[in-house]
Amino acid sequence: MNPVKIISASAGTGKTTRLARIISEHVANETARPEAVVATTFTKRAAAELAERARAKLLEAGEPEKAQRLQAARIGTVNGVCGALVQDFAFDQGLSPSVTVLDKDQADLELKRVGGQAMPADLLAEIGLLEERFGRNSWDWHAAAVEIVMFARTNGISGDRFSEMADASVASVLSLFSSETADAAKLDLALTQALALYPAAIDLGVDKTKTTATALRDIEAAKKKGVEKLTWSEWASLASSSFSKKSEVAAEPLVDAASAHHRHPRLKDDVRRATHAVFRSAQAMLDAYQAHKQRLGVIDFIDQETYALELLRKPEIRERLASEIDLVLV
Repeated sequence: MNPVKIISASAGTGKTTRLARIISEHVANETARPEAVVATTFTKRAAAELAERARAKLLEAGEPEKAQRLQAARIGTVNGVCGALVQDFAFDQGLSPSVTVLDKDQADLELKRVGGQAMPADLLAEIGLLEERFGRNSWDWHAAAVEIVMFARTNGISGDRFSEMADASVASVLSLFSSETADAAKLDLALTQALALYPAAIDLGVDKTKTTATALRDIEAAKKKGVEKLTWSEWASLASSSFSKKSEVAAEPLVDAASAHHRHPRLKDDVRRATHAVFRSAQAMLDAYQAHKQRLGVIDFIDQETYALELLRKPEIRERLASEIDLVLV
């Protein structure tokens, strides 16, 4: 078995030239059969360039027959090489050799479409309540769920593990919060009182700044809404409100009260619920998407990679490939 060699190189340093030379040299001295070469690149253009350069070097070396045979080599993108492998051993995976492959845009579209239809009613209701708590523009649960699906699929993690992963995520996130136990009623009362006292503490005859006028409008809106109905983004906004120099001292109780939201037990509970809701959404999306692809008889780029990995884990497949492959370059 050939040793593994790792060469570090940044962009523009001649990686393609180096790989082309390695391929042509191994093929020319017959340490690798032309059709037994596997080489992967990031783009189709790079793959085509690599294959062309390697064939050109063989032609320059007076090896036209080997240059011709190199066209049968597995040279392409990671997905291209994996896809070819899956196609070669399709029956071993229970797939059709002519299975349709969704490109990234098609896969994203199908995931969003079937994923949106897969949400249970109780989960949608929970998400709706949490959106009101965090602010609809402050919590993109759908994007988070899609990201979980992608990471899980790429790493071979099944949806039945999402519940335990949600528990681990909750523990990790809450560890970033204050460990101090706070009383929700006291925190709400402190902010309510601060919202009521600040306007009375400002002398608008002295402080006529636009900054203070804006702060007063925000405070009046918060008072009208009521502390218990404020979103967490509104709590945070009050905590970071800007005040003129003339009114900074008067604003301190308000800033202190709003800044205590990270100790609020209601926020911690909402974070816990939101995390579980996102993972539940991800599981519903994943299950629906996998079933949808199976019904249509299609796969996507991630399937190409995961199916290829599953194939390589089978001893009988590895044995067959060992006789077919002489040189692998990535």
